Amino acid sequence: MNINKQLSKVKIPVVVMSTDSYSDVWNHFFALLEKYWPNDSLELYLITETKIPEIDNVNVVNIKSNNWSGVLLGGLKKIAGQHVILILDDMLIVEKVNQDLIKKTFNFIQLNNDIACITIGGNDTTRVECEYKDNPNFLLVAQDSPFRVTTSPSIWNKKHLIELIEEGESPWQFELNGTRRAKNNHVFFLNLKKS
Repeated sequence: MNINKQLSKVKIPVVVMSTDSYSDVWNHFFALLEKYWPNDSLELYLITETKIPEIDNVNVVNIKSNNWSGVLLGGLKKIAGQHVILILDDMLIVEKVNQDLIKKTFNFIQLNNDIACITIGGNDTTRVECEYKDNPNFLLVAQDSPFRVTTSPSIWNKKHLIELIEEGESPWQFELNGTRRAKNNHVFFLNLKKS
């Protein structure tokens, strides 16, 4: 399927995963997001434990858990829709986002249930990649690639993401252990090519 067809008309859920201890970065994070990704087609969520900041146009999802993956898992289950863009609170957006490309990529994953994740940001050079089905927009992350599962900004099929999460893990443990858990599943992990 061509990435340029059928742009998504629904609001795109952008989930910012955080923790109460990082509340001092929230205003800065969302100010940068508004500056570099101003878009009324986004539906913004902040997942954290107990704090409820007053930030315009941000839906706060509170989940009481004593670990990062428990908070993420509980938060994802409260957010409607089959796909989300997941960004960690320390991944500050510092340059203009190609909104049209993100919309097209979001639409592409919606039309392909066998894709678990499309990484749209980050600089991980350790992932083993090759072209994906002759599609010039994406690189396929190999099944045995290190960090097949990543916390870099990504568009996720929420069902596949939830299946990879185990309670009690930190973000780093989720990347390592999630990569091991994803090794034998039959879904695709892609990287959006940098233009």
